[in-house]
Amino acid sequence: MAESLRATQLSGTLAAALRQHVASRFLRPVRNAPAPGVVLIDRHDTVSAVTGTGREWVSRLAPKSATVDDEELFAHIWNIALAARHPGRQALSRVPGPDGWMVLQAQPLGETLSGSIAVTIQPASSDVPLPAAAVLYGLTVREQAVIECALDGAAVKQIARSLNISLHTVNDHLKSVYRKTGVNSREELIASLSL
Repeated sequence: MAESLRATQLSGTLAAALRQHVASRFLRPVRNAPAPGVVLIDRHDTVSAVTGTGREWVSRLAPKSATVDDEELFAHIWNIALAARHPGRQALSRVPGPDGWMVLQAQPLGETLSGSIAVTIQPASSDVPLPAAAVLYGLTVREQAVIECALDGAAVKQIARSLNISLHTVNDHLKSVYRKTGVNSREELIASLSL
């Protein structure tokens, strides 16, 4: 009981520290991304199969300096698989890795492999990391809206018209986003949030 209480007390501090750590690593596009990978978890929560690219993606989840065994390496996968075992829960995780944003998505397999979970790992498309990036980098709702328009290829004038704000306000929002995320241009921002 005391451990549970202590964990609850520390959760806010740990979440803030994690947010600060991830936000200190500025946005960047995924580089040298392998094809999507798949990890299969059987009904006993054992890794039953892994594609070659699945293993490569899983290794990107561990710090480069760390020496980890398979059990530690696949711990991230088990967490998302657990979420997939609960109906109604979203089994999707956005993870900033050393090479850019990754997305892990899990879903139960069909009747032939009842109880098994398939976890796919791949580079995150622009719509996936934006909500997580917004939280991590402290982006406002309006800044997110400007980014979404930019990701759709809208020019500054089109963004201003679409959001009913001035050109100067659009540019101010973009400058704020650049400062918060550590990118230097609109092109770099788009590349950092795109495949």
